[in-house]
Amino acid sequence: MTTERHRVSGRLADRVAELLADARDARDGGRWHDLRALAGAALTLDPGNAEAEALLAGSAERCQMTLMFCDVVGSTAISDTHDPEEFGEILREFRAACAEVIERFGGFIEDHQGDGMLVRFGFPEVHEDDARRAVLSGLEMVRAVHARDQRLHERFGVDLRVRVAVHTDLVVLDGGMVTGLAPNEASRLQAVAEPDSVVISDATHALVRDDFEVEPIGLVELRGMSRPVAAFKVLRERATRRLATGTELTAFAGRRRERARIEELWRAACEDLRGAAAGADVPAARALLVVGPPGIGKSRLVHEAARGLGAACLECRCSSYHEATSLFAFRKVLEQACGIVEEDAADARLAKLRDRLGEGPDLPFLAAALRIPASSLSPPTAVDPGRLRELALAAAARLVHVHSGTGPSILFVDDLHWADPSSLDLISALLGARRPGLVLVLAARDAFAPPWPEAIVPRLELGPLPAHDLARMVESIPAGAELPGVRRAGLISRSDGVPLFLEELVHTADAVDRGQALHRSVQQARYAIPPALRDPLLARLTVPGVDLRLAQLASTIGRDVDLELLREISGLPEAPFAQRLETLVAAGLVDRSSAGAIRFRHELIRELAYETQRRSERPGRHSRVADVLLRDRDASRYRDAGEAAFHLELAQRHQEAIHAHLTAAQGAQELGAHKEATTSLTRAVELTPHLADRVTRDRTELLVRQLRSFSAVMASGYAAPAAAEDHGRCVALCEALGLGPELIPSLISSWSYYAFRGELDAADHVTDTMERGFETGRVNFPLAFAGRGIVDFFRGRFGEARRLMEAFVEHPWGQTANRPRPSWPLPNDPLACVIAHLVPTLWIAGEQEAAEEMARRALHRVEGLDFPFGPFSAGYVHSLLAVTHRLDGDHAAAARHARAMLALGERHGFVMWTLAGAIQARLSQVHAGEREVLEVLVASVDAWRHVLVAEVWTPYWLTALADAQRAVGRREDALRSLDEALKVAGRTGSDFCSAEALRVRGELRHELGDRGGLADLQAAVDRARRQDAAVFELRSAISLAHATTEASAHEALETAIGHARGTHPRELDEARSLAAS
Repeated sequence: MTTERHRVSGRLADRVAELLADARDARDGGRWHDLRALAGAALTLDPGNAEAEALLAGSAERCQMTLMFCDVVGSTAISDTHDPEEFGEILREFRAACAEVIERFGGFIEDHQGDGMLVRFGFPEVHEDDARRAVLSGLEMVRAVHARDQRLHERFGVDLRVRVAVHTDLVVLDGGMVTGLAPNEASRLQAVAEPDSVVISDATHALVRDDFEVEPIGLVELRGMSRPVAAFKVLRERATRRLATGTELTAFAGRRRERARIEELWRAACEDLRGAAAGADVPAARALLVVGPPGIGKSRLVHEAARGLGAACLECRCSSYHEATSLFAFRKVLEQACGIVEEDAADARLAKLRDRLGEGPDLPFLAAALRIPASSLSPPTAVDPGRLRELALAAAARLVHVHSGTGPSILFVDDLHWADPSSLDLISALLGARRPGLVLVLAARDAFAPPWPEAIVPRLELGPLPAHDLARMVESIPAGAELPGVRRAGLISRSDGVPLFLEELVHTADAVDRGQALHRSVQQARYAIPPALRDPLLARLTVPGVDLRLAQLASTIGRDVDLELLREISGLPEAPFAQRLETLVAAGLVDRSSAGAIRFRHELIRELAYETQRRSERPGRHSRVADVLLRDRDASRYRDAGEAAFHLELAQRHQEAIHAHLTAAQGAQELGAHKEATTSLTRAVELTPHLADRVTRDRTELLVRQLRSFSAVMASGYAAPAAAEDHGRCVALCEALGLGPELIPSLISSWSYYAFRGELDAADHVTDTMERGFETGRVNFPLAFAGRGIVDFFRGRFGEARRLMEAFVEHPWGQTANRPRPSWPLPNDPLACVIAHLVPTLWIAGEQEAAEEMARRALHRVEGLDFPFGPFSAGYVHSLLAVTHRLDGDHAAAARHARAMLALGERHGFVMWTLAGAIQARLSQVHAGEREVLEVLVASVDAWRHVLVAEVWTPYWLTALADAQRAVGRREDALRSLDEALKVAGRTGSDFCSAEALRVRGELRHELGDRGGLADLQAAVDRARRQDAAVFELRSAISLAHATTEASAHEALETAIGHARGTHPRELDEARSLAAS
């Protein structure tokens, strides 16, 4: 027994070796179909054979495939009534009939399952129309089996009937065998088919609906399937492929120059016709060859040009199935010229042909093209066959001319790259014939080499459509018009200017959005590649000789591929690498973009090459790319770090990916590319849950969110949703981690965010958190002095604010030379910021000289700071000085600081200072009498509120705006601005300007006879007194005394004079004079 087993194993090994040897011969001879069949057979006998798998590596392992299942109807009953040998003979007849058809259409029999067979289309050979081939094959199989009926009935007494089902979906090739749910779906679908019929699934129907007439069966439940399937019975192939018409057509965009070429030919042909009628010489036929890649719009261009001209257009279409069928492209035109219809028998066809041609010998060559058997013709004459062929071509040319009529017309021959030689010869005959008014327009793919010189048939190449034309196309598609702008732009980019690609991308995106994507190749894929494009694209990827594995590796790197990086991860020596790379270039999959780089010609080609890889292989390949990038590139450069991060993420090396994203983001921040930084940091945030250790996870998330919040604010202002999310989460993480020095940056960032958004309670909560750390000695940053002091300034608690800020100014933490301490996370220097806030604080308190000294100190501080701290802090200082001068009524001085802010904003890209400078400059212009600036000023304040959303300053801006509106007589507008200022102050707690807002509103209301004005003025006095705002109190008391002679007003004035420090002589003199009167 053991000896016998060894003998069998030896024979099996010998057979595998023979198959592999034959497979190698097939590879060397370029017989790719044989190669894949032989290597697949070797794997069937020896699963896991390394050489067989390597030989099959040129075939996609994960792809969309069309599967056909066919079985014999009533096979159990037949086998029950017949001897096993007879039943075996019946099955051999069935299989022979089917196999011949399957081979003709490029299918591959995967498995014989008793009386059934599973056939795959798309492996080992891939065609761009495999779904159509499968359906045609099914129809032909029914006819082929039926053709053997009489013989089978005579021999065995059986009437053989078959059922065929066709289904398209995602499969995985495992050792040359198809795995996945699709084979089961195909086999179960065939139970729905009636005898001698072909049934297709909705997934297949979506790919072939323009090629076949069908009858809906309805939704059918397939055992074990997750969804019901809409099934269709195939009735017949359409005589001509259904073309979109009317509302189905997308807008025809662009191509003005190309369309003009066809129109020019048409006008010349019309002129030829008029000349011939007048007796002039007739020139040769007018012709044009339109070339371009698949889907670029060659046919649509010709149809649109003909429709626009109102021209008669005869269309001939070549076929990849009939490259050896003489005159196939012209068959329909020739039949129509003779009056032949599809139902005509051979005798009727011959009679109509003879009637049209007149006297003369029968022409076997022409008769064959019209499907007239040679047995129906008269005996051949003593004429050379070559001469008979020439006569037949001349006769065919006359028939074309007759059918085109006597007026001008266009003869359009499409898909010329599939033309049979005789059709090309007939075109040559038409080009030589002098038929005035006929325009020949030919269309072919760009690799087609025409047999005519360009002087006779000029060449018109179609390139990609520009983005604006593609956008117009999308708008004309109902599903496209509803897509958000960003998604629409993404689809346009992925289309690479190919109209067909864009249409299919839009329809697929719509199907995905509606949950109606029928194919798992879309549902279970990284990229939503349209199913209708998968077979054509895969056919280009699997052209014989193309190294698919190298294309997969290149696609893993990206659209643009560094060749040294590709060679490194491929593991190939230089010479073989160069040879295999050339296969990708020669196939038009990639182009050389520079001496050391290639670029995929189409993004969809790259995406499909990536998706043909097994999911289990992708992480390892991304890991190799990342390793090379980190080893050989400057990983500190943010673009290289970002590239490495992408691959580390897909390699599932999450900690390293986060680190690379951080490096990329910090590099982008240094260049001011905050949108790019935000994108990198968002990916890093999304990766943090993958970190196992809680403390590491929390600390990493804290760092990432701290950086992201900064970039989000810089890119989109304080309204950025990411910033709001990040700061709340950062404070929670700090509390969870326990307070320590390393948490200072995050807490400071959160405090700044909340403070300038006007969320002062949240800012105080951060300050409280910092103080707890400060009290325990774990945090040495005195935020209570700086942070609480600034918040108290905004709240209008000027006395306490001054005490706290002066304490910070004297604290050693702020006494640094050229820049803040390394832990400081904001672009503004804390010492300069605090000193700047002391300027208006001291001025409001009535200490003008002290305020001026503090202003000089602030300006001196920012002069010595490095970038970005120096320029950004200078903007902050100038903004506070402009505020102070504006409060003092010195609009010219405020304008000088506004110009300084504008210069800083323009030079360094600081949006905040550009906008603040613009508002201050326009305020000064209005006060100088430039009324026309007011509307722009209002828009600028609105932009501050809704773009930057630094609401803590909004009450001040609105009060200053109201003062400007009042200055030009817009009192009602001013009142509305003041109402809004006080409303925002009440909501945010930013109360530092409320006394002034109440004073100005009180004066306006009093001027308008509103008794509420006195209440506002009294409220302004009271508010200023509580705030220790001596200047505001004095101003409000003066206004109240002017408005009323009541004793309370006089008392308020006397009290305000007592609080004044004597540094505002103008207002103090007025108050004393008023009190004495």
